[in-house]
Amino acid sequence: MSGKNSNNLKWRNGTISARVETDKKYMILRMGSSLLSTAGLGWYILHTFIGIEIALENGYIPVVDWESCKLPQYPYGPCRKNVWEFFFEQPCGVGLREAYESENYWIIDDILAMKGSRDFFLKDYTDFYAVQDRREKFRSYVRFQEDFRKKIDAAAGEMIDESSLGVLIRGTDYKNLKPMHHPRCISLEKILGEIDDCLERGSCNKIFVATEDQEILDVLKKKYSGKLSYLESPRYEQVGGQSLNLYRAGKTDGEYRDSQYLLSLAILAGCPSLILSPCGGSVVASLLHDEVIRDYRLCFDGYYSHKAYVFISKLEAEKGELIYLNDRPLIYYSLNTLFLMKIRDITIVTPFLLREKLDSVLHDFAGKGINIRYVEGNEKSVCSVLVNDMAYYQEDSVCLYYEDNIFYGSYLGKEMNQKAKQFDGAYVWGKKADVQSRDWETLAGCFLFDQEMSSIVRQCAVKNKKFSPNDILNCYNDKKKLICTDLPRGAMCVKIQDEKTAGMISALFGLLEEEMGQTIGDALSTAATLKRIIRQSELDGQ
Repeated sequence: MSGKNSNNLKWRNGTISARVETDKKYMILRMGSSLLSTAGLGWYILHTFIGIEIALENGYIPVVDWESCKLPQYPYGPCRKNVWEFFFEQPCGVGLREAYESENYWIIDDILAMKGSRDFFLKDYTDFYAVQDRREKFRSYVRFQEDFRKKIDAAAGEMIDESSLGVLIRGTDYKNLKPMHHPRCISLEKILGEIDDCLERGSCNKIFVATEDQEILDVLKKKYSGKLSYLESPRYEQVGGQSLNLYRAGKTDGEYRDSQYLLSLAILAGCPSLILSPCGGSVVASLLHDEVIRDYRLCFDGYYSHKAYVFISKLEAEKGELIYLNDRPLIYYSLNTLFLMKIRDITIVTPFLLREKLDSVLHDFAGKGINIRYVEGNEKSVCSVLVNDMAYYQEDSVCLYYEDNIFYGSYLGKEMNQKAKQFDGAYVWGKKADVQSRDWETLAGCFLFDQEMSSIVRQCAVKNKKFSPNDILNCYNDKKKLICTDLPRGAMCVKIQDEKTAGMISALFGLLEEEMGQTIGDALSTAATLKRIIRQSELDGQ
């Protein structure tokens, strides 16, 4: 590879390793494995568009590589092809072969890791259609292949006209997984109410629906039989705890399914009125629409999230005083770990006498996107807190965190954030490698539970009003949904057992900060601080 001013950073995936050089002409855009395993085709397209934007803003010619990405709905072998080009033209007319043969390129293995890539997601989600300049840019660089455009025009001519209402309804995997930080899946009843309202207003008398959920389609066919149109496509009823792409992995009809999905989105983009449930496909349909939409409704009902419970330190509860490590309160270190997982709704379970003292050190969190509430209790009242507070978390995942435990080390943030984002069951970490025990006391002090948590707590309470946390773990284990593993490589968890331990850890953090010039435990700059520490630890270990 040619180029000047090369440095030692590398971008890798399973097939190609390329050196980053600062004078590259082409930016080759791929997607990371985390996106491929959890998202659908709509989000693949949107992420790629983000990469195109960033490449252009920095003077690169974007080239899309969906050939080196292991898209689960396509075979990955020596005969693989660039799936992007099945449906879309290259944004600037430059193909992969031309870019690679130039030896003048920069490979981006994971668009998610690019600076600015996350600005796209939830910002302006509820009024995305109104972002006119972005819609025009999207249509300029995400262009359908000519043959595929002919398919769209033919299908749209049969399916819709000036009186059509386009409807996109998500179900199956999205409904089951409830992925963290994503918009909530809108109920079918609410969508039906919006459709009925549009029909009663008289502006629409036809309906085109896009959905991958067979049960939803059956309801619509029964209710709107003479007015409904839709494309034939594989549909599903139950996919368990997998993303739809993973559920379909290994099948041979990936191109057909994706083709029908994209046809549906393009037909939606031709409808004069739209009712959309929030998902990547809805955003793509909105961006593709090049006319003034008569009636635009994106049904939005907030986001899925984790509700975190931090149980105050046993030592603090006994002393009636806060513990400080290296001049920062212990609670900051607990919040560090939760922030790495992007958890913002935090309930601190504490004796009443400590609440005022906690308030005094956490008052500066107000207005920073962090929601802190307090519940009376201590580490011995876990189950009573969960029973009494069930209405607060019943539709969300739950994280239980014991303040006595301090997590630290490389790869920690990446793994914990990934596990918190989307999982099915209960996820707990052990304090040492190969831990198999399901004893609450032998596990590290952070526990992740999926949306079944409220029903499991209810079941445990019916069987035994004085049930223990181990009963919760056993319930998940009986369902074969308990994952217990050791901490990621280079990470550790230390426990504050007494004042002597606290003093030793405080001194250790002081030495680390002095040596590395980094602040550990500054809760208001956690992400940037720990990223630098983790990166430095990784470099030191190479």
